[in-house]
Amino acid sequence: ATLCLFGINGWFLGMQNSTYPMMVTIFLNVLNIGLNLFFVFQLGMTVDGIATGSLIASFLALGLALFLYKYKYGGVKLDIKWDELIKTEELKKFFSVNRDIVIRTLCLIFSYAFFTAKSAEMGDLVLAANTILLQMWYISSYGTDGFAYAAESLVGKFKGANDDDNLKKAVTANMLWGLGLGLLGTITYAVFDTEILSLFTDKENVIAVATSVVIWLIAAPVVNSVCFIWDGVYIGATATGAMRNSMLVATILVFIPVYFISEPLAGIHALWMAMTAFMVARGLVLTVYAPSRIFGSN
Repeated sequence: ATLCLFGINGWFLGMQNSTYPMMVTIFLNVLNIGLNLFFVFQLGMTVDGIATGSLIASFLALGLALFLYKYKYGGVKLDIKWDELIKTEELKKFFSVNRDIVIRTLCLIFSYAFFTAKSAEMGDLVLAANTILLQMWYISSYGTDGFAYAAESLVGKFKGANDDDNLKKAVTANMLWGLGLGLLGTITYAVFDTEILSLFTDKENVIAVATSVVIWLIAAPVVNSVCFIWDGVYIGATATGAMRNSMLVATILVFIPVYFISEPLAGIHALWMAMTAFMVARGLVLTVYAPSRIFGSN
């Protein structure tokens, strides 16, 4: 059910329909929460109740997605032409795109896992503080991700149609909106940093440690918005090789060296310095690639 939902939600987004994935996701999460509460607190189940609730919610969400597909697009048409489906060159490109995205994702997972592991080595307080700050980091990315998804759809449309003028307009508009939202996040964290931290914990010592490095978090929404939007643009253009290269450069040549060089002097700041440099490097490399990989000849 989960894999089918990934597929159909991706198809909806490819059709520039972001409303249906939103509806399906909200339905899935609300139903999942409700069923988990029912099975655990009403029926007295434990982990098996949570698993059952999640399973039922996933299949019902898939049913909703298929219903919406039938309602909007007329349902599944099984007119499969195997000779067109199985084409060597197209399949090679398909698996090449997937390979690049897997490598990119592994680099991203490594960076966050490394960050968490090194935080734990610095002690429980640092781990607790950095865990909270990372949650705030993730929250600041959600709004920008919306523009990144829009960029995926629009760039794919205009790139495929060889419409360079609208392609440039779409990239520029999404980048400006992403930066604007990032700036709003930066201002919010700068003004209400302590208040927001207090929503996550009432431990003064944890808040004190988090506050000592919160300047890095304050910069994050603006810094991160550039590479998030570029990610959407490159996925839409299926220029995944450049995304893979940017992530490898940012991870191997920037993130790891910056941490190990700065850690003896900077301590906890070294982690955030490395993470910030990692995001800046991603954005810079993708910006350098853009003229040839995005705006170049189709």
